[in-house]
Amino acid sequence: MTANTSGSPTQRAQSANESRLGEIARTPALSQQIVARALHGSSSPRQAIKARCLQCSNFQREEIAHCSVVTCALWQYRPYQEGE
Repeated sequence: MTANTSGSPTQRAQSANESRLGEIARTPALSQQIVARALHGSSSPRQAIKARCLQCSNFQREEIAHCSVVTCALWQYRPYQEGE
């Protein structure tokens, strides 16, 4: 995905908003609220990490718990780890 650098600031903001709405629409119903909050900047950092991990794992919680992408900057902070 590349950043849209053409057009006025208003057009870029509108394009970004449309992209966020599209991402939310593609999100499974159970995860839409957390993803929407993260994309709109109204979530806690912990909830934003959870939303990103859900997106990365195709919304499969078990995949997050067993994530093997140890080079991810969020790996140590991922949700659904044993003992959590």
